Amino acid sequence: MASLSSYAALESEFEVAEDLQLKQVLPETLHSGKHHRTEARVRNDGLFNDYQLTTSYGQFRIKTTTLLKIRIREVYAIAAMREIETGDTAVKAVKKSGTEALVGAKNLLMHPVRTVGSAASAVEQLYARTTGTVRRKASDAEDSAFNQLVGLTKTKGEIASQFGVNLYSRNPVLQQELDRLARAAYIGGLSVKVATSVASTFAPIMGSVLLGTSGAAQLLNKMINETPPAEMWLQNKNQLLAMGLGLDGDKIENFLNRAVFSPAMQTVIVAALESLDGVEGRALFIDLALKVSDQNRAKLITELAVMSAAHHKNIRPLKKFVPMAKLLSAVARTGEIVVLLPADYMIWNENNASVMNHMGSRNSGRNADKHLWILGQVSGKMRSQLLIRGWQVHTQAGRLLRSRES
Repeated sequence: MASLSSYAALESEFEVAEDLQLKQVLPETLHSGKHHRTEARVRNDGLFNDYQLTTSYGQFRIKTTTLLKIRIREVYAIAAMREIETGDTAVKAVKKSGTEALVGAKNLLMHPVRTVGSAASAVEQLYARTTGTVRRKASDAEDSAFNQLVGLTKTKGEIASQFGVNLYSRNPVLQQELDRLARAAYIGGLSVKVATSVASTFAPIMGSVLLGTSGAAQLLNKMINETPPAEMWLQNKNQLLAMGLGLDGDKIENFLNRAVFSPAMQTVIVAALESLDGVEGRALFIDLALKVSDQNRAKLITELAVMSAAHHKNIRPLKKFVPMAKLLSAVARTGEIVVLLPADYMIWNENNASVMNHMGSRNSGRNADKHLWILGQVSGKMRSQLLIRGWQVHTQAGRLLRSRES
């Protein structure tokens, strides 16, 4: 093991963030296709990548690889949606008066969301129907209260499930297409089953952070899309209270009322925390979430929760979470240090070196292993510096974390 003085010498030349080439960070299938092209030059800030995506439906500037993959999949869902002609049916739907449209409210009350069979028990428990008081604020990713009341949002959610997309996506083009088909289906001029035949090949997207496409993930995506937001809010609150995390009702409601977290993201976090049963420090995720003020960090915390749940289930059970800079790290039951990062490309700069050195020092005097799991990749220098310090580095961790799923 290298001495502290040798560490200091090695750190004298930190890396500076530079643009990357697309072929360095993405498989060829994501470079271009019939309806998309990703710019060859990728900006990197030392942890995350910025992409420029040109599609048949406009241009997008996208932060992080996970969101890029979701947007590309949404592009092809949009293409499939546009194959479905609605004629003037959707126009008629727009002209429907509020009084006529309220007929849909009766259907919403008479035909509540059905429970889907063969679900993982944790998901079934999460979506057991509950009663209680809802004191919620709507997320900026939701439909209008009127659309929710008359049942138009429910129809839209069903179509989103069939196309394997997220009802709460902040992709405006996708939302326009979902609205078009939902209005047509709602009035009766378009059978929702038409969409099924066109879109059966699309894999589901669980919120904005899908690591795998297991049956449980598909079910959770369907329930997120088709459960009324107010009901989902109440279910999430009751589930968090039942976990015994030491969180009072006000703190939980503050989390559930943060607009930067869509109902989908909140539900994914709650499901992940539920699957981490027995791990100390789960409440730290809620503490982190309460400090978030932008969508990128909200997405980062959601992905960290999913990665933690995947490690706990598929790699090695976790014992506790501990603070790490503005995120969290974990300690496994075996005593090893576990750092999980939903990052794209990590370089050896001053900030990253400081965090990893600090985490490594927590292990001083013990023989426990230290593991870094990152969704993307690390630079050559980052890898060599970590290896010198005794870290085991696992890149492309999404594939590895789900490798033991049944």
